[in-house]
Amino acid sequence: MNLEKLAGCLIIENDKVLLIKEKKDMYWKLLSGKIEEGETVEQCAIREAKKEGNIDVKLLGLFNKYTFNFKNRNFELTVYEARIVNGNPRVTEAHLEAVDWFSIQFLNNDSTPLDKLIYQDLVRRNRK
Repeated sequence: MNLEKLAGCLIIENDKVLLIKEKKDMYWKLLSGKIEEGETVEQCAIREAKKEGNIDVKLLGLFNKYTFNFKNRNFELTVYEARIVNGNPRVTEAHLEAVDWFSIQFLNNDSTPLDKLIYQDLVRRNRK
C-alpha cells in the first residue's frame, strides 16, 4: 500500500478551531499538506501553516496520526497541536477560498469524515 504522507496543525484559540477551505472543495479542513522530499513532518506542518494561513506557529506536540483513503489514494496525516506565534490568519494562496475560526463542534457536523475523527479525539482528551 502506497501511503502519501501529510502533516498539519490543529490550532485552537478561545474554543475555536482554525480551518481553511479550498476553492475546489466543499469542506473546511485543518491547515495541512504533503510532506516534501527532504522535509521532516514537523517542518511540513509549520510550512503549511505559513503557506495556507499566513501564520507562524509553534508546535506543542503530536496530537495523533490518521490513515485514510480518499479518491482511491491512501494517506497518512500527522496532526500537531500548535499555537500562533506571529501573524493573523488570512488567505494568501490562489487555491484557497477562505480561512476562518469555527466552534470545535463544527468539526463534528460540517467538515470532512477525517475531521470528525479529530473531533472525537478532542472530546476523549477533554474527558480525561
